[in-house]
Amino acid sequence: MSALRFPGLDVLRGVLLVLMAVSHLPTRFRAYSHDFWGVTSAAEGFVLVAAFLAGLLHSQRARTRGFPAVRQQLFARAFELYRVHLALFTLAVMLRHARHRAPGLEHWLWFHLEQPLHAMAGATLLLYCPALFDILPMYIAFLCATPFILEFAMSRGFRGPLVASVLLWGAAQCGVVEPLRAATFGWLGIPAAEMGAFQWSAWQLLWVVGLWLGVSVGAAREHDQSVPAWALVLAFGICALCLAGRYGLPAFDLSQRLPQLVDKWRLAPLRIANLFCLALLAVRFGPPVARWAGMRLFSRLGRASLRVFLAHLVMCVLVALVVDDAGESLTLSQELAILGATLLAMVAVTLSRAELRWFSSYMTPTR
Repeated sequence: MSALRFPGLDVLRGVLLVLMAVSHLPTRFRAYSHDFWGVTSAAEGFVLVAAFLAGLLHSQRARTRGFPAVRQQLFARAFELYRVHLALFTLAVMLRHARHRAPGLEHWLWFHLEQPLHAMAGATLLLYCPALFDILPMYIAFLCATPFILEFAMSRGFRGPLVASVLLWGAAQCGVVEPLRAATFGWLGIPAAEMGAFQWSAWQLLWVVGLWLGVSVGAAREHDQSVPAWALVLAFGICALCLAGRYGLPAFDLSQRLPQLVDKWRLAPLRIANLFCLALLAVRFGPPVARWAGMRLFSRLGRASLRVFLAHLVMCVLVALVVDDAGESLTLSQELAILGATLLAMVAVTLSRAELRWFSSYMTPTR
C-alpha cells in the first residue's frame, strides 16, 4: 500500500516542504511562511503526515509479514537517516573550516567551534542538535520507537500508548522533562539550548496520534471522508481565531497575551488544536484541491519527500556560507535568487534519469 490511496497527501507534503524551505532561508519571505496557516507550522504537519503513513504502511506489513519484518525495515530506515544526518553535519563543519569566514555557519556551530570533540560526540549520539540539524534526530528516534509502539498497540490497543503519550506531553508543558534530559547528559558539556529546539517529550504526541490514525485507517474496510457540519463550523472558527492571532490583530495577539498556548518547541495546546482543525478541513476539502493542475509540482515534491528535504538542507548550509542567518540584510533580487536556486534544487532531485537525459539534450545546443 502507498500514499496513492490518499493522493492529497503527496500534495500536502510538497506544500509543507516548500513552506519549510522558505522558513529556513534568510529572506524576508520567511516572516510569512512560518506559521502560514495560523499558529502551527509546516513541521507539525510534516511530522503528523509522516507518522500517519508509517502507521498505515507498517501496520499492513505487520499483518502480512509479521513484526520482525517491520522492525528490520524501520531500523534500516532509521540507520540510513542517521548516516545522512552525520554526513550533513560533517559537510557543514568542513565547509565552515574551508572558509576564513562563514557567518551563518559560525552562528549555528558556535559550540562546535569552542568544544569540537564534545560537539562531535554529541552529534554522534544525537544529543548535539544545533539549528537546522534538530528535526532529523527527533525523526530518527521516533522511527526507532515505532515498531515497539505498533506491536504493543496492535495486540492490546492504542489506549495505553495514547494515555502515556498525553501524560508525557503534559509533563513537557510543565517544563519538567527537558531539564532532566539536559542533566542526564550534562557530562558532555552541551548547553541545553544546543540539544535541539524541539522538545521530543512534547512532539512525540503528534507521532503517536499519527500512528494511531494510520493504523485505524489501514484496518478499516471503507474510508468515510465525510465530516459533520458542526465539526466543520468549529474547525473554521478555531482556524479563524488562529489566523487572527498569527497575523497580529490586537485583540488576538496570542504570542504576547498567551505565549504558553502557542509555544512551538513545547507543542503548545493551541498549536495542536489548530493543526487538527486544519487536518479536518483538509480531509473535507483537500481531495478536489489536490486534483488541480497547479498541484502537480507539489505532488512530485511530496512523492520524493526525503530527497527534497535533504536538498533544501544542503542549500541552507550553502547559503549559510555567505549569509548570516542572524540578520544580514539582502536585496530583494538576492533573496529571490536564493529562493529560486533552492526551489530548483528541490525539484531537480525529483527528476528521473529519463527526464534528466531529456533536459540535458534540450539544453545542449545542436550543431
